[in-house]
Amino acid sequence: MGGEIAPAALVFLVSLCTLCLELAIGRVLSSSTGGGLFTWTSTVGAALIFLSLGSVWGGRLAQREKTPWTTARLLFGASLGSSWPLLGLVITGPKGPLSGLPIPLQSLVSAPLLLGPAVLFLSALLPIAATFSLEDSGGPGRIVGRLYAWGSMGCIAGSFLAGFLLIPVLGAQGTLLGCSCLLALLSGWTGKGPWTTRALVWGLCCLLLGLSLVFSAHRTPGLLFRKESAYHSIEVREWEGQRLLALDGMVHSRADRTLKNDLGYDYERLFVELTLRLDLPSNPSFLCLGGGGYILPRYLADLFPNAQIDVVEIDEEVTLSAHRFLDLPNPPPFQIHHQDARRFVLALSSQRRYDVLYVDIFKGLTVPWHLCTQEFHLELARHLNPHGIYLLNLIDQDQGGPFLASMALTLKEVFPKVSVHWFPDATSHRNRATFILVSTFQSFPSLTETNLSRGSLGSIIPWENLPHRGMVLKDSYAPVDRLLLPVIWNLSLEPFVE
Repeated sequence: MGGEIAPAALVFLVSLCTLCLELAIGRVLSSSTGGGLFTWTSTVGAALIFLSLGSVWGGRLAQREKTPWTTARLLFGASLGSSWPLLGLVITGPKGPLSGLPIPLQSLVSAPLLLGPAVLFLSALLPIAATFSLEDSGGPGRIVGRLYAWGSMGCIAGSFLAGFLLIPVLGAQGTLLGCSCLLALLSGWTGKGPWTTRALVWGLCCLLLGLSLVFSAHRTPGLLFRKESAYHSIEVREWEGQRLLALDGMVHSRADRTLKNDLGYDYERLFVELTLRLDLPSNPSFLCLGGGGYILPRYLADLFPNAQIDVVEIDEEVTLSAHRFLDLPNPPPFQIHHQDARRFVLALSSQRRYDVLYVDIFKGLTVPWHLCTQEFHLELARHLNPHGIYLLNLIDQDQGGPFLASMALTLKEVFPKVSVHWFPDATSHRNRATFILVSTFQSFPSLTETNLSRGSLGSIIPWENLPHRGMVLKDSYAPVDRLLLPVIWNLSLEPFVE
């Protein structure tokens, strides 16, 4: 015999599962579309669309067949829809047919495909639960208000449960299967006879599939580590003799374990070259915003044994991955601070000064806008010695785009001297390049174009000659995602191959 679920409990569970699925799908999509604004906007929008469609459908079902049997079938459909994204990744994943679309379009199409079926069935349950509730005495206003409250509490519980527990512990795919298993068990509870058996068997299959995913991840060729943290989807792979650290689908650090102190990227080599051209004290002080694989801080620590180095990395799991797989010593020869870069800078003592500031937090599709504004750089400049230098790397269109122009214009509001170094992306045909913004309080003859090797340090572009007009980015208005749209539109994530 089947059982019945109280309408309030049903609304709570439906709302909880919907939020868990929404967050999990957003993390799943980040591996192919990045964890930026377009991915999360598409995910939220898709959820709202299918919530509306499912509510209309559920209202019609409630008029025709309002029975526990209807609830059981909808719960089973939602269970199937929750596990569907694991197959749907064949279409929407990095190697699927949608991977050739521009990133914004890819996320716009992928989110409804992955999230739609589950949310459609879940939201159809809401009108049915409301219809059952209205049969009770107590007044429709009070009943509807109570259901809305239970739905809101379910959303709150789902968001906290997924963000703080399920995704960090089980991963995004494990969270999807967990929801599928729960919904299958609820379907079996409310169904009758053979239906109960089928639903329970499916729930057991979801549980076993989730366990197999945990063990199979460790047998993927080249994959050494994969984890969903509170901030990133982290992967470490072995590729052509290198250890590669990828965050949200894009490689952030390359470590060649056979070559000590090898800098994996041209911009890191430029960081070091410009640092060596400065007249630094015997015990210089460096601040690195962005840790990743800690390649640059380790190089600086070996190059300047007496240096005081602070590294700010928001994600502790990234640091643990570097300890385990990228040969980062524990303890490291520098101080690591696990917090947001802006919060760290704001909390610094007014007397704390650095000789060189390195900012390496803009690689990839997700750019933290609050670290791009004039207000942030005014605060950062207070902690740079008068003879010091501020080095920032970013990606934009080849020859420079509106984001680069805006960052240069913003820095010019803070620092008297700003220059741009340009590295064409030799590994990509997608009209993108890496740029280094060099900002100082005074002129340095050693940093002029005539004294720099163009082959190793890129071409210098006077910020006034950038092909796009920029804007001063402020806390009140910093449309970073719009400024980067030309790059994101032509960018495709190809981790470990770029």
